[in-house]
Amino acid sequence: MNKIQQSLVRRYRLVTSQGVVVTSVTPNSVSGKIGVQLGDIIRQVNQVRIENEKDFRAAMVEAAGRDSVLILVQRGQNGYYVTLEP
Repeated sequence: MNKIQQSLVRRYRLVTSQGVVVTSVTPNSVSGKIGVQLGDIIRQVNQVRIENEKDFRAAMVEAAGRDSVLILVQRGQNGYYVTLEP
């Protein structure tokens, strides 16, 4: 995950600079299996707004140990929620 900088906006043709951009997806990982792709933007974790990588890491630490984590992903003009389960 990376803070959204202008170079990433151009590379992935992003429509927003709020959140963190997915710059890699590990094959067979939970996020890969649910369809998260390179260039997707993580906007919220458990309904907490994500502005940067620090926010994302803090939200994921807070979510540790829960049965599931709700994530708002933006791809192009469309946003969708995904649920990560261990």
